[in-house]
Amino acid sequence: MYDQIIDLAAVTDSSSVLISRNGQTLVDWRKADDHQRIAIMSVTKLVVGIAVALVFAEEVDVLDTPLAARWIPEWRPEKSQITLRHVLTHTTGIDAPPPPEIYAMPNVVRGALEASVVSPPGRFAYNNLVINLAGEIVRRHTGVALHEWIDRHLFAPLGITDWGWRLDSAGNPHCFADLALRADDLLKLGTLLVNEAGVEGVVLSESWRRAIEPAPPREVGVTSFARYAWIRYELTPPIVGRWREAGIPDDLVDPLLTLIGTVLEEDDYLSNVQSILGRDGYIRLMQLRNASGLPLAQPTAGPRIGYGHDGDQGQHLVVFANGCVAVRLRAWEPDPAPGTAW
Repeated sequence: MYDQIIDLAAVTDSSSVLISRNGQTLVDWRKADDHQRIAIMSVTKLVVGIAVALVFAEEVDVLDTPLAARWIPEWRPEKSQITLRHVLTHTTGIDAPPPPEIYAMPNVVRGALEASVVSPPGRFAYNNLVINLAGEIVRRHTGVALHEWIDRHLFAPLGITDWGWRLDSAGNPHCFADLALRADDLLKLGTLLVNEAGVEGVVLSESWRRAIEPAPPREVGVTSFARYAWIRYELTPPIVGRWREAGIPDDLVDPLLTLIGTVLEEDDYLSNVQSILGRDGYIRLMQLRNASGLPLAQPTAGPRIGYGHDGDQGQHLVVFANGCVAVRLRAWEPDPAPGTAW
């Protein structure tokens, strides 16, 4: 099995692959002489979730506190029922613009605070904008910016010094992506999710670990998602019909009709959709179907193997049901500057 993992790491253009269990490293492979600092993209959200869990420690009930009642009074009354759990599980009902629009915002927190409500809270719609409120809640609660709090109370105790985090023009860290870490340091953070005793004095309470893990039958936890041995996608006529009923334009739907009836691995399906529509068309389709709560295809999943988060360009943190923690990172752009100066 070890040799298979190493062979797959090499042929899939991985930069680092690490697997540990019970504090013992089982696999430590890297393309270069040492692990590199790499932007972990949406895996950032899971790190933000861990930080929120540490900020509120034993106060896990805070998840179901309406934000307007405790931290965001300016939200009354329109958004008065939205809770921290809604923010961390993509169920706020707030508009979810595509990433290019978010990157163009000089202040992502203000963008999230002012975004429109498009549905009552509770329906899942992946949201790269609203997750930035997690950082603002930490700032309002502690008086310290999220990235500074994490550096002092999470990274420093774990010996994590080689990191970078992209900030917007207002100084807010992007909570939806853009934290850069070494794979061995990301593994330390993942180990917090399985080790009851914690790591280097940093301990996640059992109640927070349960909240983060999407225990069956839930698919979504606090900043995490269930993971399966495999997922296959098939575009079906009923799904196409639902797209059209929701008003998704023909220029996005018709080119994809060639995929109907073809069963593909998840990554292959997404690659085909992007290849057919182009990057801009792919982003438009994802935004429209996400806003409407529609599926991208009919999924078929293999056995459930654990939970975690992945990120654009091939970044992964997975916690397996047997207690193993795995990290796979893939370098994809110039190395960001250290600290917060990315």
